[in-house]
Amino acid sequence: MPVLTIAADQVIELIRQLPKDARVDALRILLADPDWGSLLADGEDRLGEQLAKRGLDRSRMSPDEIERAIDEIAEGR
Repeated sequence: MPVLTIAADQVIELIRQLPKDARVDALRILLADPDWGSLLADGEDRLGEQLAKRGLDRSRMSPDEIERAIDEIAEGR
């Protein structure tokens, strides 16, 4: 298979355009890499910190509430 050289932001945009099943497959492949597991754990810790700064307790939030909070954090709100 030929190797393509594209910027990381382009890769991310391409992944966002994939159907949900394909995005899940891509995530599973990444999570199988030990480096990604540690990055995920770090991200979980940082999410907890960001939620706490907003007075939120992740353990008391529904998945939808967490997703909305992540969107707000990502958008800088």
